[in-house]
Amino acid sequence: TIDTLCSSSLVALHTAVRSLRAGECEQAVVAGVRVAMSPLHYIAMRNLRALSPAGRSRPFDSAADGFVPGEGVVTVVVKPLRAALRDGDRIRGVVKGTAVNHGGRTSGLTVPSSSAQESVISAALADAGVPVESIGLVEAHGTGTSLGDPIEVEGLTRAWRAVTGQSQFCAIGSLKGNVGHLEPAAGLAGLVKVLLSMERGMVPPSLHVTRPNDRIRFEDTPFYLADRVVEWPRPAGGPRRGAVSAFG
Repeated sequence: TIDTLCSSSLVALHTAVRSLRAGECEQAVVAGVRVAMSPLHYIAMRNLRALSPAGRSRPFDSAADGFVPGEGVVTVVVKPLRAALRDGDRIRGVVKGTAVNHGGRTSGLTVPSSSAQESVISAALADAGVPVESIGLVEAHGTGTSLGDPIEVEGLTRAWRAVTGQSQFCAIGSLKGNVGHLEPAAGLAGLVKVLLSMERGMVPPSLHVTRPNDRIRFEDTPFYLADRVVEWPRPAGGPRRGAVSAFG
């Protein structure tokens, strides 16, 4: 069991990938679960002012005022690609790279560090060894807070800008506007969204976006906000690629 708050299921995936690479196991089951069994969690989150008073998650929207909890279970099986091909498995995607770090000290639980995020995203890109221009979708943590969302986009932008000067070529979105925040299961839920988007060649919209957050100038970033259904064509000579981030 891994508990790093909202990044738990992606840290579990990272741990499984590293174990597979090291030959410690032949396959792994990675799961994230979020079930509300007590009102105490809601009370604690409300006291932190993390929940939306309007009862609606609005990732990257100017009216973002917190998240709405969701419930769900997400499970994936991971194994070396050569073994999956040998066994005739249905392969939904290939994990190219992962990274984990610590966010360090900040002014509060709901205020992440853009420099720490830049660092872990850059490490994941380096581990993947793919050009960022080939990434067509970033599934962001995107909890729908007026401060947290801009910090995340800043960290992503700085990591991307270290290797590319192109602007607005990659869609960005967050599943939390659609299904709520699954907290420990949120990362894997985002992974499933990316896999299904790849499979169908379409990026679904992040819901409840009426006016982008004033603190985010998407035109100056490598990203554009997926606030409607967007076609995702397969790049010439290569596969669709996506990225998922989660923070605890």
